[in-house]
Amino acid sequence: MRETASSDDSDITSAQAGKGLNTLKSTLMAKPIFDDPHLENLKNNGDVYIDLVLGCSPYLISIIHRVSMLGKCYEELDPESSNSRKSEIENEILEQRDYLENEIKELKQEEQITDESSPESSHYVKIIAEIKRLVTLVYLFARIDLEKLYQSRGKITRQHTKRWNSIKKVSKTVIDLLKSLPDAYMSLLWPLFVIGIVSAQDDDERWFVLNCLTKMEKSRELGSVKAAKYVVLTVWKEKDLGYSSVRWKDMVKGRASTLSLA
Repeated sequence: MRETASSDDSDITSAQAGKGLNTLKSTLMAKPIFDDPHLENLKNNGDVYIDLVLGCSPYLISIIHRVSMLGKCYEELDPESSNSRKSEIENEILEQRDYLENEIKELKQEEQITDESSPESSHYVKIIAEIKRLVTLVYLFARIDLEKLYQSRGKITRQHTKRWNSIKKVSKTVIDLLKSLPDAYMSLLWPLFVIGIVSAQDDDERWFVLNCLTKMEKSRELGSVKAAKYVVLTVWKEKDLGYSSVRWKDMVKGRASTLSLA
């Protein structure tokens, strides 16, 4: 005999959906960032000048933070639920996803010229900032588009295929830019991590990412580098064995909490 949902169950479902919508709305407003002591002092005020500590502009960091919060909201939705409230929340998330994508694509980061700036260092600063901007597009895809794929039980749409093909091109551009740099700078840990677990496709790309992470590990024995390398290698192994999930949440599994956006 099939059981019908009680009024209490309906109330709980509505309350959860309402909570999700309120959480979503709160994330769409500028918030302080608490991932790192340096970032804690940043204001999400649209500052597009490249911060040498961050390797990009504070504004890009604020966008990355918003992507993270939006992704977290999406992950909290129940894929088994089919109520209208869930659809409303999901539509808002996807609308914000498009808005953030436009922000990332249109962002022009500017260098602050100082007396100590040289043409060579200026060139590398701009490349690193551009790498981070492009990787933010990959990160957006991972947090929202891959989550959408999970929420739809693996249904691949034409739009998803188009976006994935675009992300593969972005990833190739990022790797080319990384290869143009003289060293694997620590500010590139987050980009390498994202590219590694999301869009590194063939052995050449994997070896390049792994080589960069190994160089970082040898130059500075930091827990964040070891954690990033471990997660990347684990995800590759799971993908090769056919065990990997499409979800960012399941790929990372809370193992990258020590990674800074900078």
